[in-house]
Amino acid sequence: MAYFKDGQVHTSYAAADGLGTGFVGGLQLDREGTLWAATQGGLSQVKNGGVATLTSKNGLPCDAVNWALEDDDHAFWLDMACGLVRIGRMELDAWAADSSRMIQASVLDSTAGVRNHAPGGSYSPRAARSTDGRLWFLPGDGVSVIDPRHLPFNNLLPPVHVEEITADRKKYETTSNLHLPPLVRDLLIGVISVDGFRGL
Repeated sequence: MAYFKDGQVHTSYAAADGLGTGFVGGLQLDREGTLWAATQGGLSQVKNGGVATLTSKNGLPCDAVNWALEDDDHAFWLDMACGLVRIGRMELDAWAADSSRMIQASVLDSTAGVRNHAPGGSYSPRAARSTDGRLWFLPGDGVSVIDPRHLPFNNLLPPVHVEEITADRKKYETTSNLHLPPLVRDLLIGVISVDGFRGL
């Protein structure tokens, strides 16, 4: 990646400088003047001449980023092979201050109605924000839109009932006064939710 001005290259960045590896799919200049590069190796931040790259080692669900776009609340949306990913501004700022930090990201995939994200051909840009704040993007076989302020998140966890507890291969009665021995290494908790789902 290079900065070209007045007929000459002023600065260039490569993986050796901290830029994400592989193809650069898009560039996004945020409202604070920081440049973000969507790369096959993660989301790279270029600021004050330095480069840092956010990857799966920092909490991204996967590494390859096709494009990145900032919404009206300054959160970043990433089109990735594993879905459409949202990172809140506070998470990004905390990571920018400490690039070894783990971030929390929300992933929207096919279960939330997000289409399979193959890169959208040779069209550019592949994503844009309209004046009403909605994000429009090309999933590869059409046009998709999402309103960041009306997301289909359900933050209510389903109530569950603990049916069985096994600690170090020994089963215990599921009572409210259950006490397990110290130094338990293997713990299995069998639950059932109100919708009938059973799991460990």
